[in-house]
Amino acid sequence: MCDVMCDIMCDVMCDVMCDVMCDMCDVMCDIMCDVMCDIMCDIMCDIMCDVMCDVMCDIMCDIMCDVMCDIMCNIMCDVMCDIMCDIMCDIMCDIMCDIMCDIMCDIMRDIMCDVMCDIMRDVMCDVMCDIMRDIMCDIMRDVMCDVMRDVMRDIMRDVMCDVMRDVMRDIA
Repeated sequence: MCDVMCDIMCDVMCDVMCDVMCDMCDVMCDIMCDVMCDIMCDIMCDIMCDVMCDVMCDIMCDIMCDVMCDIMCNIMCDVMCDIMCDIMCDIMCDIMCDIMCDIMCDIMRDIMCDVMCDIMRDVMCDVMCDIMRDIMCDIMRDVMCDVMRDVMRDIMRDVMCDVMRDVMRDIA
């Protein structure tokens, strides 16, 4: 769930940020080229426009897009993963504790009376659930959030931003 929701959030945020940055690049190139074409001959205008727009699009569509994607994805994933990991840890812990406690109590009932079983069950389950909650939350947070965020950031940077930059550069 954490993985899916972070993917969706970052797809949306990176699409929006890349679009905004690349649209700005397109507009700025148009304005700049209009000014330059009034001053220079057509050949020089084309050369300068291409060079300047390439530089500007590299900065605005690539670097800014990366930065904004990283910032927004980190913020979104931190918030999302904190919420999702807490919820999922609680659910998984409860399920595992119930299963383990049921098994343990069945065994204990064969050995002890019901009263002793209930007392031991409460004690053992409290201890076991505390341990499981700590371990499972750590594992889920590390694997699902940290690793996934690194992979997602690389994908966003290498694919989405490059594609958007190239498209906008061609248009400009």
